[in-house]
Amino acid sequence: MRKNNQKIAEGIKIKNLFVALQQSIEFLTILPTTRLLKQDRSLQQSKKTTDKTSIKNLASSSTSNFLWLEKHGWAATICGLLIGAICALCALATSLILPQFLCACLTIACSVIVTGALHEDGLADSADGLGVARAKRIQVMQDAHIGSFATLALILSFALRAGALTLLFNQGLSLVIISLILTHAGARCAFPMWFRYTKTIPHASIARLVARPNLFSVSSPLALFTCSAIILLPLLQASILISVLLVASILLLYAFGKLFRGISGDLCGGGEQVLECLLLICLCSFAGL
Repeated sequence: MRKNNQKIAEGIKIKNLFVALQQSIEFLTILPTTRLLKQDRSLQQSKKTTDKTSIKNLASSSTSNFLWLEKHGWAATICGLLIGAICALCALATSLILPQFLCACLTIACSVIVTGALHEDGLADSADGLGVARAKRIQVMQDAHIGSFATLALILSFALRAGALTLLFNQGLSLVIISLILTHAGARCAFPMWFRYTKTIPHASIARLVARPNLFSVSSPLALFTCSAIILLPLLQASILISVLLVASILLLYAFGKLFRGISGDLCGGGEQVLECLLLICLCSFAGL
């Protein structure tokens, strides 16, 4: 009976890995995924076994909509790698017939479409919140209307990314592909860290549903990004890029607590945009190394 319980538990753990990856793709993109969340007969039967408590806990863990953030933060990095690969394909296709600046603009448009403008929306709301007194920031962020700060933030974000990608196109298509993959993966590494080490804003619709991520969820995406950077870049460049990501992530963590007294889904999206711009600029500077 114990061996049977162990096999069931291992099966649930493996399934949770796929569920976490599916959840991250569903939440961070508009890409279709195979539905894995439905409880199958084996899970229903497992609840009747002698070790009921442990099996129920494992089974119930797969029902959380934020399993990928709470326990499997690496899924956000994998999702970022997927988004970066799709954008790299767009850059490769457009580079065959279009000038470099238009290729850069269409590549950014591709990322916006794939993610459903999720992070751009967060950046806009976060920027509007910064434009008012602290007491009114959360209220302004929840307003559906877009203000001047949001407009300027979106323009600046697009301009920085378009300019950086244009310079990367000048340096070679291979660097563009590597940069897109690493940038989109790295910009999503800090999500679990922010939710673990900063309290959630009480009225944030998404943040209040997320349980505190565990240490594995915080460290695994950073480890995965580190391995990817070391594989795709020379050691010196990879070290600089990893250092920029860590320092910027910690500074943003401090800023969220200082300026907003917590974290929310909008702030998370705004932070992703900041990291994306910083990583692209950092990759552009590698031309002189």
